Amino acid sequence: GGGGGAAAAAKEKEEDDEAEDGVLRLENTYGKPHARTLPRDPLSHSDFVTRIHALGLDPALCIVTEAVVRPTERGRCWQCKTIALMVQGQPVIVVTPLEFRVAFRAVCKRFGVSRKAAVFASVEECIGLFGYVPGCLPPCALRQKYPTLLDDRLQRGDTLYCGAGDETHFLQITVEELLRVTDGELAATVEQAVEAKQFLDLDQIRAYCGDKITFVCDHMLRRLCKWLRCMGIDSEFIVENDTEKLVQIARDQHRVVLTGSRKFAQQSVDVPRYLVKEFNVDGQVLEVLGHFAIEPSAGEFMSRCTSCNGEFESVDMEMVKDKVPVRKLAHVREFWRCVRCHQIVWKGAQYRKCKTLFARFYEGDVEAPIATAAAAAAAASGTVTMQQTVLSDDGEEDDGEDDEDNGIDID
Repeated sequence: GGGGGAAAAAKEKEEDDEAEDGVLRLENTYGKPHARTLPRDPLSHSDFVTRIHALGLDPALCIVTEAVVRPTERGRCWQCKTIALMVQGQPVIVVTPLEFRVAFRAVCKRFGVSRKAAVFASVEECIGLFGYVPGCLPPCALRQKYPTLLDDRLQRGDTLYCGAGDETHFLQITVEELLRVTDGELAATVEQAVEAKQFLDLDQIRAYCGDKITFVCDHMLRRLCKWLRCMGIDSEFIVENDTEKLVQIARDQHRVVLTGSRKFAQQSVDVPRYLVKEFNVDGQVLEVLGHFAIEPSAGEFMSRCTSCNGEFESVDMEMVKDKVPVRKLAHVREFWRCVRCHQIVWKGAQYRKCKTLFARFYEGDVEAPIATAAAAAAAASGTVTMQQTVLSDDGEEDDGEDDEDNGIDID
């Protein structure tokens, strides 16, 4: 007992000493200590910019705030992820398209080692060896240069959008540039994509859905469904975790299933389905728009009810005078009603905020033909409410009491 206590005290003292030095000593998966001490703090954005410049790249051109994943004259565009591995205790970088999973067997084969020799780098290793937290890891401008593999689906001439060291930037770089600055190589690095099991290319999906691609979202993608509805994209939602119901709706209504479940996406069912990989709703919207080549129409902005997916019809004041607060009738001249759930909506004070919120998804200005500002705000907050502060005919806001009561948050 005494010996164990002394050993624990010695280990605690060693950890305290390391903390004072600002470094962390790690042990790899095989129990052998690294022959190095690792910094605890990640590199900053300014560090990343400096390192990019040192690689001969222009930060003003290659560091962007939006990933525009559209084909160019030179080649395709890919949103990619950078994966940090430890292969026999040595750091390795793998760059793959976002929707693919790294194949450890293929990577280990490239280095001539057994499958069990490769593991994902830990958070501490990502920060200490590579310089950045997982999820923001760039493929270059690291603490030092490491062996780098680009999946061979990425071809010379293609443009890549990769992590740039933080959550607000992307690194826009061509395959040739990335190979040059990393001394990397193209190699087979990924497993068979889930999309290969989802059959139907885009032309087949359009034929399957009809005039426009329509969706049904599973229980994991509630907010995405609401945001798609705000953009006028016909999207149903299944509250329950009910695969049979999900498939039945997709089959009966000729809809594409959007799912957050990799397990379901890999099942052999006779409906087209797509696995949404992004975690935040902004990224999910961009992912779906990009994958299905959908260009949202400003004329359909806020044209669907986020509660039920119904479309709106214009109604006169006589029809709504008993269904909205009396004070609204003094300021508002236009009302709309959902043809499915019969909720009454009108232009609200949040409308300008909603336009700003969704403007990133449109090339030009957006102006809703039917202004369901409350619906858009509800989608942003994950709540559903139709009460809203309104704009009077002369553009002045009313007393704003509804905003205080409805709990809407679009920030």
